[in-house]
Amino acid sequence: ICMLTFSEQARPSANELVTLLYVTSKHEPTYNITNTQCYWFIKTVFEALKSLFEGAEKNPADHQGGTWNGVPIPMKGSIDEVCTKYQTAWAALAQEVEQKCRVKQQVTYFSLVFIICTYNILNRKKKNGGRHMRNVRLQKKSPKVNMSNARQQRRKC
Repeated sequence: ICMLTFSEQARPSANELVTLLYVTSKHEPTYNITNTQCYWFIKTVFEALKSLFEGAEKNPADHQGGTWNGVPIPMKGSIDEVCTKYQTAWAALAQEVEQKCRVKQQVTYFSLVFIICTYNILNRKKKNGGRHMRNVRLQKKSPKVNMSNARQQRRKC
């Protein structure tokens, strides 16, 4: 068994690790006993982690993985390709996350502005509505009298 030890500053996050596993899996999605088997997968991920995160220490340093009963297993060398794909995928993911955060902040800001505006409008209507409602009540009690109609009614009497 071999381990990688990372420093506090260069430790991969869970998202970074999952991105690397995903990119490695997509790089060679088909299992091939002679080139891209489970030994290839773990060695590619292991070496990519060492390459991508500076200061990673292999322990024990002389461990030679990828053997079965002492016989070396042939593996496709894809570490550089996987690291390049990882960096592209990680940059795209980071950009997507940043954009979602900006949208969330904008939605929160606009929601707050909407709430404040609605509150102000309702308070204005409430303040003005009292006077307006009294005027409406007065108008209902004493309807407007059309002067020409009033003159015509007097003549009839």
